[in-house]
Amino acid sequence: MPLAGDDKMKSKVQKKTNNPEFGDVLTFQSVSGKDCSLFVSVFHKNFLVADFQVGQATVARHEVYGAGAGEATYGLTSTGGLTTGKQVGSVTLRILAT
Repeated sequence: MPLAGDDKMKSKVQKKTNNPEFGDVLTFQSVSGKDCSLFVSVFHKNFLVADFQVGQATVARHEVYGAGAGEATYGLTSTGGLTTGKQVGSVTLRILAT
């Protein structure tokens, strides 16, 4: 499934927590194509070594535009190490499609 363009956005870093809540508003323009997706990656910020990717989730366009505004939780799938391919957490997104 093709991704929704090459737009990349970052939320603010949440320090000293293992259960961050962001509340950031990220706006993507010109999302088109019935088969495009929103790809979400979650990283752990580490000052001693390089930041590492905790997991990733993909939200299909029909999940966004088919339901209108809504909040949903998506499983984060690990991309490396001993947990590759396993669910390692979740991310809750509130998506508004216009």
